[in-house]
This record gives sequence, C-alpha cells and structure tokens, in this order.
Amino acid sequence: MCLDSEGIVRVSRWKDETGGYPQWRAIGESIGGDAPRFLSSLAPRVRKLSGWLEQERVPARVQKDVLPRIERVLADLGDQR
Repeated sequence: MCLDSEGIVRVSRWKDETGGYPQWRAIGESIGGDAPRFLSSLAPRVRKLSGWLEQERVPARVQKDVLPRIERVLADLGDQR
C-alpha cells in the first residue's frame, strides 16, 4: 500500500463500498452473526486514532488526509460521540 492524494491504494474491495469507503455497518450485516456487534465495538479504538496521529508526530499533511476518513468510519460504525 502507499499513501497518495486519493488515499490508501488497495487491490481488494468490499462489495459494500461507496466512493472507495467500506460501509462497515452493511459489511457487518452481510457477514452476519456477531460481526455487526464486533465492528461497532471497534469504534472506541478508531476514535483514539486521531490522538495517536498527533502523539506519534505524523506529518500534518497525512493527518489532514486521514482525519476526515477516521470520522467517516466512526459515523459508519455508529459512533455516538
């Protein structure tokens, strides 16, 4: 993988994607079982990523690109901030 202006380049895609963003809630539902609850349980960890980026001194350019993506994932996971 590499970082470019379009995001992280991947060779695999999820069936449930919109504009290159996996729709985690829909993916969990299509997998079934405990997957939806498991994916939702990841929200607190995803929420911590923005602080980690700053703590680890990730370049501002990268943070600027990544932070909106983190927010989008959180929203899709149903994060109730």
